[in-house]
Amino acid sequence: MGSAVRTIILVIAVTVTVIAVPPPASEAADLGDLVGILSGGGSEPPQSQPPQSQPPEPTGTASPDRPIPPDSKLLAPESSCPGQSDPGLPTGARARVMVCMQSYARVAKGRPELRVFKPLRASATEKARDVLRCQVLSHEACGRDVWYWLRSVGFLQGTWLAGEVLAFGGRKTGTVRATMRSWLGSATHRAVLLHPRFNLAGVGTVKGRFRGVRHATIWVAHIGNRQLGEVP
Repeated sequence: MGSAVRTIILVIAVTVTVIAVPPPASEAADLGDLVGILSGGGSEPPQSQPPQSQPPEPTGTASPDRPIPPDSKLLAPESSCPGQSDPGLPTGARARVMVCMQSYARVAKGRPELRVFKPLRASATEKARDVLRCQVLSHEACGRDVWYWLRSVGFLQGTWLAGEVLAFGGRKTGTVRATMRSWLGSATHRAVLLHPRFNLAGVGTVKGRFRGVRHATIWVAHIGNRQLGEVP
């Protein structure tokens, strides 16, 4: 595979099609078909390799793949991240509130909070547009490889670590709070959101007709860490 600095050193890939015990309709979102964490280094992105199935890091407080309680300490209250239950929240506000929710959960677990990073926001938004355009909730939407957009925005440079989670929901199930609750209720998605080394985030969210849902909201979160010496 060439230089060791271009080798994939960690991949977590687990099939997740449904939550085992669905929460009430107002709190459930459909999750992506897999989640992954990828890390590497060097000026070139790593060559693709088949995912290695591994158990996720036990970072959450909820039982695996079960909805977390509405009063979980990982779910920010409305006062901390206002607008989280508003289905009419504008696009930019939705993305900001989602990062707020993610940072709150991380701090509650003793993890570093997240800083919005424009390249990750751009890559997540383009992935969300792919999902909507090609009508498939997949990390390889529209036939692009999992890390296509992260590579396109230049994130896979230097020493880096990145993860991606996806979701979609209708008017009530696609709110910030409902989506975050579903992500936290899945052990594999929660492991990505709460990875201890992440400190950068970008959230992409688009609305449109998706898989028969007229007013669907697509969510993509790109979370990571990168050291270049000088970060743009």
